[in-house]
Amino acid sequence: MVQSDIADCLTHLVSDAEIRKAVFDGKASSSPGPDGYNFHFYKKCWHIIGPKVCKAVKSFFISGIMPTGIKATALALIPKTKHASSFNDFRPIALCNVIYKIISKIIANRLKLVMPHIVKDNQSGFIKSRISTDHIILAQEILSYAAKGKKSIFCAKFDIRKAFDTISREFILARLLQKGFHPLFISWIKSCIFDVKFSIVIKGSLEGYFSSLAGLRQGCPLIPYLFCIAMDAFSSILDDNLFVGAHFKDFRISHLLYADDLLVFGEASPRNCNNLLKIINIFTKASGLHINLDKSSLLLPKHLNIATDICRSLSLSYKESITYLGVPIFFRKLNISDISPLIDGIIGKLSGWNAKLLSFVGRLQYLKFTMLNSIAYWIRGATIPKAALNFSEEWHPNFYFLEICLLGKNCI
Repeated sequence: MVQSDIADCLTHLVSDAEIRKAVFDGKASSSPGPDGYNFHFYKKCWHIIGPKVCKAVKSFFISGIMPTGIKATALALIPKTKHASSFNDFRPIALCNVIYKIISKIIANRLKLVMPHIVKDNQSGFIKSRISTDHIILAQEILSYAAKGKKSIFCAKFDIRKAFDTISREFILARLLQKGFHPLFISWIKSCIFDVKFSIVIKGSLEGYFSSLAGLRQGCPLIPYLFCIAMDAFSSILDDNLFVGAHFKDFRISHLLYADDLLVFGEASPRNCNNLLKIINIFTKASGLHINLDKSSLLLPKHLNIATDICRSLSLSYKESITYLGVPIFFRKLNISDISPLIDGIIGKLSGWNAKLLSFVGRLQYLKFTMLNSIAYWIRGATIPKAALNFSEEWHPNFYFLEICLLGKNCI
């Protein structure tokens, strides 16, 4: 819950300095909205348009009224795969007007200050001082400990279908009210997310406008925080009901969240699985978010003798590994075959050019800005097997210093 004094601070009058900061924190290279302008224009012309922009932004925070044209949004369809053929293969990215981004960014900057206090520790996405790789390490430790202790638990990864595009806006406002936010602050957010007109970008031009009844815009600064608050409702429902999570002595945990990436740990029994499905159905009816069972998966320990019953109860297919936040997790240690996605990804980056033509400095820069980030992410979230130290020579002998990077980290 938001304390009353903090809730009142969130509604303080917006200052010129706060507006200017929102403008100059914006990326100059951002794509323009329907009005054709981006942050670069506003920064360069701030000495001319600054006073009028401040007046317009303050007018919204005083009246709470936002003209429809300001929050009009262009939708750019970004393909998820190389050979996108259907609408489901595209990700709609919202291109908002800069004036709207300034307003939503001011609200978001105020909202993110209270996020660590109102969202449970299970959620790590978009929350200050919470790191996603910590959840990967925790998930792997839970599975490893359960395997060693012969614990009968399951690990289910649930995929939420079109999460940002289908969530109920009324549910978000109700959740904000439950959290104790000031009615004025909630009215600002309502003005931002309701009554939005969309236009599709086709070959660089806008084609018509249409409205929507649900969903949040991916590309709006405010949306990640609102979605985390909505998913926190699932955490509350799961912890307050009959579902039995994983427990080891005094340590108990039922799930991990990174935005819409949902990982659930629970006692492996048909009754417990049925309780989980009931909780998911309750959350679905309230929020409008639906689980995509075709993309969801289940992880079970080898010693479990009722694996078939668990799969049937959850209507999920059993898998030997689950990819969580880009890194595979198991009820065992990683081996060399498990890091094939990492190896294939780096080999893909090396293909298409001749590494022999690069100088040592060139190879070092390429490693630093492309491959090293991928390797560092895996090392931070998983323990790399020693056999992985040999794969740099298989790619190319001139990239042998990859081995030095791996030797500096903990390996099995």
